[in-house]
Amino acid sequence: MEHSVSRVGRLRPQFGVTRRAMVKFLLKLAISSILLALLLWRVPLGAIGAHLRSFGPSALLAALVLSLTSWGVAAIRLWCLLPEFRYRDLLHATFVSRYYATVLPGQIAGDVVKAYRLGRQSARAGRAEAATAVDRGLGLFALFLLSATASFYSTRVPLPLRLFFILGAIGVVVGGVVASSRLFPLKAVERLLSRRKSRISAFIRDFSIAFHGHLRRPVMLVAAVMLGLVFHTGCVAMQVLLGNDLGMRLPWTDWTIVYAGVSLLMLLPISVAGLGLREGGYVGLLALFGYKASTALSLSIAMFGISLVATLVGGSLEFVAMVANARATRRPTGDSAER
Repeated sequence: MEHSVSRVGRLRPQFGVTRRAMVKFLLKLAISSILLALLLWRVPLGAIGAHLRSFGPSALLAALVLSLTSWGVAAIRLWCLLPEFRYRDLLHATFVSRYYATVLPGQIAGDVVKAYRLGRQSARAGRAEAATAVDRGLGLFALFLLSATASFYSTRVPLPLRLFFILGAIGVVVGGVVASSRLFPLKAVERLLSRRKSRISAFIRDFSIAFHGHLRRPVMLVAAVMLGLVFHTGCVAMQVLLGNDLGMRLPWTDWTIVYAGVSLLMLLPISVAGLGLREGGYVGLLALFGYKASTALSLSIAMFGISLVATLVGGSLEFVAMVANARATRRPTGDSAER
């Protein structure tokens, strides 16, 4: 009787966590549905369908190749931080993270899964998790740097948006300098965790030391930022290719602003797979350059469709891994086979 009571007591916290996660997911799904409904309510569906039919197979194929190649570049960027890993393992983790970033609420969810999976394979505690965080920060800095540079050459970007990109780039640099200083890991973290001996405290200490170590490798940081610029340039090229088929004739600098704004909006953890945020970002930003909502929504739908290919690749890799693990656990050991 006591055993059953204790078992119920252990299950209650797990049920509470699952219930809260489900409530959050349903709330974000509702936000995505409301945002999409508001946008589609004001735009004729026939106009969107006509725009979607204007995409040529060559442009769609080129955008698809660019998308998959860009994620390959993203894996190389992470390889700069974790050279002890094999590239194919990092590429596998990158595509699987795209799957979870789509099916779980918020784009950061994919990074959490990637950090957890790589952390289990790493021999040094906190190193892979810190590398994933640094990789996200460097990618964000490359995005701000590219958009801030483009904003100087775009004549139709409002001053507040231009200042946002510039201050964002400066803010990431300042944050990196503070985090890489000796005061951050050796004094602040050690003083905070010196009296606590839990596993979480030990992980935070290892994470902070590894994070500090990654930020004090200037050659690696420069290489990762350059690869980040290549990644984002490929993503901008996708916008140009698909936009041309829709009759959008914008310079690269304007497309960079549109891409950067949408990408930053999708980081907000308030929707599922960025639905609603992506569409609203395209509609709002392309309106600055004189394009209608129907055209912007058509581009958004096309971009979402292209991104789903990487999601399908990641989901397929995850499914194959799950089947292989299930077969490995069911395979009898040598002793049981003899019996």
